[in-house]
Amino acid sequence: PPTEIPQSQPDSSTMNMDVDSSSAGRMELGAVRFSADGTPIMTIGAHELKGKIVKLKQPYVIMRKNKGTKRKRTGDEDTMDDDESSNVTFEVAGVITKKMLFDKYPKTIMR
Repeated sequence: PPTEIPQSQPDSSTMNMDVDSSSAGRMELGAVRFSADGTPIMTIGAHELKGKIVKLKQPYVIMRKNKGTKRKRTGDEDTMDDDESSNVTFEVAGVITKKMLFDKYPKTIMR
């Protein structure tokens, strides 16, 4: 089924953007929330960007690679052999039909 942006309460629909760095731990980069009319608002640091939801010209498919392993008997030992050509399968994980576009100049937030 096509993936769409969920329509829920304006204040409860917030997506946090985290950056995972091995030396610094997790650091919050920003958040995306939706106004009452469904407009996406992205906050990064002290800047707020208002955007819009647009339909893609061509949908994107998200694929998940399933790599199987094959058992091979050699004498008394069982060994695992990764055969790239025979046991690799792909499954469709999702279809993206819309995107959030932030093309306006950011507004500075005073906190």
